[in-house]
Amino acid sequence: MKRHFIVICLQFISYSLTAQLYDSCLLFYQQADYERVKYVFEKDQQLQAQLYDSIDLLDAVSTAYINLGEFTKAKSLILTCFPTPFKLSTPPTLAQAIVLNNLGLVYDEQYDFDSALYCLNRALKIRSELLGKEDHIVAESYFNLGSLFSKMGDYDKAEDLLGKTLSIETKQYLSNDPSLALTLNNLGVVNEECGRLTKALNYYAQATSIFAINPGRKSYQYGLLLFNQAKVLVRLNQLDSANLYFANANQILNNANVPMLEFGMLQIEIIDRLISSNQLRTAEDLLQKTEEYWKSNSESYTLFEPELLLSKAALFQKKGQNSIALNLIDEAKTKLNLNPSRWNFSVSRMLDYEALLFFQEKRYDLYNQNLILIHRQLHKKIRQMFPSFSEKEREQFFLIARPYFEKYPTLLLTPTRLKGIAGQLYNNQLATKAILLNYTNRWKRQILMSGDVELIKQFTHWQELKSRVQVESERRFPNHSLSLDSLEEEVNSLEKGLSARSEYFARHIDNTVVDWKAIRAKLKKNEAAIEIIRFRKFDYTITLDFTEEVFYAALIVTHRTKEDPDVVIFKNGNELESRILKNYRNSILLKQEDLDSYNQFWEPIHAKLKGVQRVYFSPDGIFNLINFNTLKNSKTGKYLMEEIEWRQVTNTIDLLASSEEEEKNNNYALLFGGPDFQTKAIWQGDIKRSFIPSARTYQSIKVERGQSLSFLPGAKMEVENIRDLLESYQWSVDLFEGKNALEENLKHSLKPKLLHIATHGYFQTDSKYSPNQRGAENLLLRSGLMLAGAETSYNQLEMISDLSDQEDGILTSYEAMNLNLENTELVVLSACETGLGEIQNGEGVYGLQRAFRVAGARSLIMSLWKVDDEVTRYLMELFYKEWLNTRDKYGALLHAQKIVKEKFPEPYYWGAFVIVGNL
Repeated sequence: MKRHFIVICLQFISYSLTAQLYDSCLLFYQQADYERVKYVFEKDQQLQAQLYDSIDLLDAVSTAYINLGEFTKAKSLILTCFPTPFKLSTPPTLAQAIVLNNLGLVYDEQYDFDSALYCLNRALKIRSELLGKEDHIVAESYFNLGSLFSKMGDYDKAEDLLGKTLSIETKQYLSNDPSLALTLNNLGVVNEECGRLTKALNYYAQATSIFAINPGRKSYQYGLLLFNQAKVLVRLNQLDSANLYFANANQILNNANVPMLEFGMLQIEIIDRLISSNQLRTAEDLLQKTEEYWKSNSESYTLFEPELLLSKAALFQKKGQNSIALNLIDEAKTKLNLNPSRWNFSVSRMLDYEALLFFQEKRYDLYNQNLILIHRQLHKKIRQMFPSFSEKEREQFFLIARPYFEKYPTLLLTPTRLKGIAGQLYNNQLATKAILLNYTNRWKRQILMSGDVELIKQFTHWQELKSRVQVESERRFPNHSLSLDSLEEEVNSLEKGLSARSEYFARHIDNTVVDWKAIRAKLKKNEAAIEIIRFRKFDYTITLDFTEEVFYAALIVTHRTKEDPDVVIFKNGNELESRILKNYRNSILLKQEDLDSYNQFWEPIHAKLKGVQRVYFSPDGIFNLINFNTLKNSKTGKYLMEEIEWRQVTNTIDLLASSEEEEKNNNYALLFGGPDFQTKAIWQGDIKRSFIPSARTYQSIKVERGQSLSFLPGAKMEVENIRDLLESYQWSVDLFEGKNALEENLKHSLKPKLLHIATHGYFQTDSKYSPNQRGAENLLLRSGLMLAGAETSYNQLEMISDLSDQEDGILTSYEAMNLNLENTELVVLSACETGLGEIQNGEGVYGLQRAFRVAGARSLIMSLWKVDDEVTRYLMELFYKEWLNTRDKYGALLHAQKIVKEKFPEPYYWGAFVIVGNL
């Protein structure tokens, strides 16, 4: 209830004003008027002093700062009032839940998902215990957690939590309460991201009907919901309806003084879709109206004029008037050159569309020139921007850039192949293959190994700020209370300080462009380097899009290569990825002789390798799923490993990398094996988990190094024998087996030179990754390793709900990324299918392989299929005996496989393991 105060005497005036300001803060908070909350709070020092005694005031002010984008201030206020927020009283209080909830929201906005998850889970647990599971405050916690999981890309969990929110709010609130609309909107976002567009549209419509009543049809919120619906309608190709929603949203937000440049781009997208669907008259009318509208704002028109000219060019191209289209593109390029610093994807789009016209007219030389120009600019942008980008930012950037590189191999399919095409393709591979993995590894290693504590601290802070700038600059609905200029100035200032302090930072931006000829110079007379490229044909005549037809190309360089690398094209890519791969794996698993796979995957390449004895092979696509040593030549009766020496690399640019000097004093090995899967030791502590797999992850796991999640006597004997062998070579060894083979012990390990894990592994294939899906970390939840206590977790799913804070004995690939394996020379994952995962074109396999590389491991030995427990023990012991003597891990594995083959002839037994990583 509103308080009334009477000024009695002068000495009470300050108190009375402060009390009124206190009430005003809470009132403005309830009205979600966060600007006024901030203004009132910062106006009075005595009010600021009350923050320490009032949890309601702290909640109001910290929430205001969070919503205004001032996360550092919010976090500072919370931690000043509650310096130890994680030390809970007994019993915990609702005040502590508020602190944890708001701190979780801060971590959420700073993209520190692990910390956010921990805080929000604890807040939910306290609120549920004190208020019951149907309270509206508990619904708020479900909402915050659901929004967090949505941002992380775990849409199943997000939808579940938001569904719980909606269930409670439907009972607690009136049908037109804005809180319901926010939940419905977020459910719409989740479904839109998952491609369930009709369902998303339904949620948006429900939210819109609420906002139409409260706060009303002229409100900013109502306009944003109309905009959301317009976006979905565009994706559904319901362009007429989309245009109506768009026009209404545009009018509302213009009246609200909220100019959104996204509207202009959405209009252009609608126009382009109309053109591509041959609705040329409608497109022409909308194009004219759009041009007239944006001309009324000269500044905005300058930004959009090149885009409008390009849409006009597309219109004339559809009419068959290519010459007019080319003239319009030239005009657009001229307009862009008025501001040469604005080289961006709009410029690439211009050149790309011009290239399309050149291709249609069979002017392949001009097409080639345009694509090379685009590639050069993209490479330049990558060199300039990637060092300062977060991994997520690099993923987002390259997701947009990748199609420009994938179109280029279509030139291999033209009737007459231009000179230099294969060389340019090889150069693109050197520059871009596994680029996301390589940048993450190099950047992390250079800073973290600098030994400069202050530098590392500043680097971490700089990363947080840089990520914040990127998020805010790309926000579809801008936060107008936040000054991006001041934030970017802070980032730039910190970046200059880092550059001045650290040679690591300054040297990281490497402007050297590597050419395939440098690879040729590194090869010996009997060696070859092979880059595999997976690409889809681009249809330049009808659909103007990638077709479903898949091709593979092998680019081959030897010391004899002169003008261009040799090219072998596999035109049956779709068949390779389906029937032929299936036959290969079935033959392996069923222990049947396979005389076809050699001809399909290797014979076309082998014909180009006269005199070659060693191959450095960089795979792509399903070539990652084949151990080429297991391919049998039907003509000679020999396996490939008996004909040629095979060395698999991530990128053949690794041939140019100078070998890093090994730490001579680091002969430390860490071994895990024979875990006690039934142990309950994991329940004895309160260990914070790095990530919580969804219930579906547990339920669909297929665990095998035998036939079930049973104790592995061979794994136990394996690690014990390896320990004895290593110690005989003066290695320092830590062995964790049985109840001690805990996930916690692995996570607390520090930089072993060798890490060997012998246990069950798992890999899920039931979920598919969309390249437009946010949260690549989702891919890393589908594979992992089973450690001590895994079966306890597996069998007590209800007991260890997704909100548990304890380790579960199941190390997902997502968790493995955070292990400290900097300078670890070799990781051996002696388990089933540890080399499998979701294949990403040009980036390899997203699974344990990628996770351990990101964690710092230089090389890994992993399996491509299920392995036999006893045979694996035998093979590993042979490998280590040879490796410790020769220090050649490739040769040691080949040596071990040849010996095992004598005793167990089928490739199933000796061919599962491959080496990936550095040479």
